[in-house]
Amino acid sequence: MPRKPGSFGDAALSALSVNEEKEKLRNELKLKEEALKRKSRSVKEKFNTSRVSATMSVASTVFSALGVEMYTSLQSACKNPANIRRLNNSGSFDVLFDDDKKILLAIADFIRNRPDVQGEIMDFVDKYRKDLYAKTASVDDLNDNNEENDVE
Repeated sequence: MPRKPGSFGDAALSALSVNEEKEKLRNELKLKEEALKRKSRSVKEKFNTSRVSATMSVASTVFSALGVEMYTSLQSACKNPANIRRLNNSGSFDVLFDDDKKILLAIADFIRNRPDVQGEIMDFVDKYRKDLYAKTASVDDLNDNNEENDVE
C-alpha cells in the first residue's frame, strides 16, 4: 500500500505534539497538586491554631483550680532574681515552666492512678457534655426551623 506524500512527516510531528501535550498536562497536574497540598496545609494549620487557642484560653483557669500558678507575663517571671539566673544558665524560657509542667504531669498521673477521682471527673465531663450538646441541639433546631420558615 503506497503512502501519501508527507504523511510520515506529519505522523512524526503528531507524535511529538502528543508528547508535548502530555508534558503540559503533567505540569498542570503538578501545579494543581501543589495547590491542593497548600490548601490542605492551610486548613490543618487553621484547625491547629483553633485547637491551641481553645486550650490556651482556658489553661490558666484550669491550672489555677489545680493550684498551679504559671507565669502569664515576662514581667512577672523576671521579678524573681532566681528566674534571671535560670534564664542566663539555660538560654531558654522553657526553664520557667519546667516545674509547672512536672507538677501538671504529676496531677495527671494522680488522676489516672485514682479510679475514683478519674471516674468522678469523667462523670462530670460526660454529664456536662450531654447538657451542652442538648442545648446546642436545641439552638440548632430553632435555627433550622427559622431557616425553613424564611424559605416558605
